[in-house]
Amino acid sequence: EKLIEAIGWDLRFLGKDGSGPEYFLDCAKKSAAVFLAAWLGWNLLFEGILEGAIFSVLCSALALGLLASGPRRELHLRARKIEKHLPFALMQLSVEQNIGIPFAQSLQRVADSGYGELSAGLGSHLSLARICGSSIPEALLSFAGSNRSGLLKRAVSQVISAYEHGNKEGAGEPMRGMALELLA
Repeated sequence: EKLIEAIGWDLRFLGKDGSGPEYFLDCAKKSAAVFLAAWLGWNLLFEGILEGAIFSVLCSALALGLLASGPRRELHLRARKIEKHLPFALMQLSVEQNIGIPFAQSLQRVADSGYGELSAGLGSHLSLARICGSSIPEALLSFAGSNRSGLLKRAVSQVISAYEHGNKEGAGEPMRGMALELLA
């Protein structure tokens, strides 16, 4: 039950339709097909019935485990893709804050830049915030909450702190420091 609930959360984070029980049932059907294929393959090549059943159950269990962990693996892959571009995006924000560009415009420029998953996710959350009328910190928190990246959450808290302190001298320095730390 906890596994199915976790799959449901992962699917929601990925923005996919469907629920945890539906996804798990689909995985179970596919693993049953793997069981039948392994059973038939074993019986065509070898004679041991008991060994064939054990082999088929192991293949089926392995397939179920791999299929059920698919959303979690996809989330971790997305987090790694975001973390790959995070130091460069933070450096861009830092530079733009230090030269006095308005914060919302800086964030939109990062979203329009070529930072892959980071730009795409940030852009979609910023546009959704604009449509719904929510604030920039809410959009950033929503973006961080929809990903499984501890580094992104830390960076978002740093960016929100810079946003709340306003556009003053050296406003981008904390973000620059974090970007340099991530690069190291």
